[in-house]
Amino acid sequence: RTRNPEPETPNPKPRTRNPEPETPNPEVARNPQGPTLTFRVHSFSLNRHVKALQRRPVDPAGALKTPPLVVLNNFGGDQRAHMRLTAVTLQNLFPAINVANMKLADCRRVVLFHLDKDTDTIELRHYCIRATPAGVNRGVRKVVRTQLPNLGKLDDVSEYVLGRGYTGGGAGAMSDSEAEDETAQVVLSDKYSGRGNVKSQKSQVRLSELGPRITMKLLKVERGLAGGDVLYHAHISKTPEEAAALRRKAQEKAVERKRRREEQEANVERKRAEKEVKKRKRDERRAERAARRAEAQARGEDADLSEDEDDDEDEDDDLDDIDPELVRDPLEYDADEA
Repeated sequence: RTRNPEPETPNPKPRTRNPEPETPNPEVARNPQGPTLTFRVHSFSLNRHVKALQRRPVDPAGALKTPPLVVLNNFGGDQRAHMRLTAVTLQNLFPAINVANMKLADCRRVVLFHLDKDTDTIELRHYCIRATPAGVNRGVRKVVRTQLPNLGKLDDVSEYVLGRGYTGGGAGAMSDSEAEDETAQVVLSDKYSGRGNVKSQKSQVRLSELGPRITMKLLKVERGLAGGDVLYHAHISKTPEEAAALRRKAQEKAVERKRRREEQEANVERKRAEKEVKKRKRDERRAERAARRAEAQARGEDADLSEDEDDDEDEDDDLDDIDPELVRDPLEYDADEA
């Protein structure tokens, strides 16, 4: 559920909105046997909030055509069973990638899950991967692009490349935040998206955040699809005896529900059989009356069969419906008892 954004305010960080008390907690389940993981969202920022703070937002239309790379940070050394299960579940939210057969051009996005071991909160970030030719300043990169810049106000193209002729360093000048980092330079093993990113050439790899940002925490783990035993709960802990008592109670409840269902089905089947028997007898009586009426007409007599027809109408009233109490869902009994 989202709301219209508030007027922009000078804030160095993306706006976050704490979920309201009635906001449902997201659940992630493995189909069809489970388990089910329930998370509690502490805060989040929508895509538009992240883009509003970016000077040049990236259009992710092309990047969304391929599945993202999944990065799990700080999950490796955690030996707790529920956190290992969380790591496997988050990793399998997205399609598996075969590193040996995948194409470099398909690596367009990254989804990062970071675990804060002090608070057990999980941070989700979503980035778009961009590559630009290394060793080339911003002005030259613009020249090699399909859309050429406007050089009408310059005397020579060198003014654009060197950043002269524009205030604030010019369009070709590179800002401090865009300075090339040699650790982010890689030699491409194949052609990559973007002009100038060719095979065996060195390119600068950058990440542009797409959003959303989510801060969440594992609340509980259930066996099955949101209906089994609670294997882990962040706020409630039970002794083995209490857990065994709950399992025993759940099993007894399941047995009772099954017994009620079988009893209901047997009652419904009995009612239907009785209805078929009465209907067959009624049809036989009607056929007998029709034969008597035809015989009386053949003799020129008038047969009065109104009393028999009234009896059939009374039987029809008895067979209109099956008792609705016999076809109730067993869960309704549980609700009535509660």
